[in-house]
Formats: sequence, C-alpha cells, structure tokens
Amino acid sequence: MIGLRMRYHSKELIRMNQIQIYSLSEYNKIKHHTDNHDEIECEEKAYLLSWTLIKRTPT
Repeated sequence: MIGLRMRYHSKELIRMNQIQIYSLSEYNKIKHHTDNHDEIECEEKAYLLSWTLIKRTPT
C-alpha cells in the first residue's frame, strides 16, 4: 500500500486530517461518534483519500 495508514485514535487526529480509514464500516462507525461538523468534514476528506489510494494501488 502507498502512504501511511493510521487507525482512528482521537478527535485530534480527525481535526488534523491525519487519518485514513481502512473500510466503509469503520468510516461509518467513526462518523456515528463524531459530533462536530468540522471534524466530520476532515474525516470525510481523509476517507476519500484512503479510498483513492486503495483503489489505485495494486494488491
């Protein structure tokens, strides 16, 4: 895989847009526990970045 992959550890990581989600189910779980609009926005960007890396990277 290309790039660093980090599990969700804290809301601080979401704020810094430093996370890449492993799966859609994990993304949905994090989104469910996130109550701040800015955090959700950053988290969605991180998820989309991760999804792009996964799709473009051969296994």
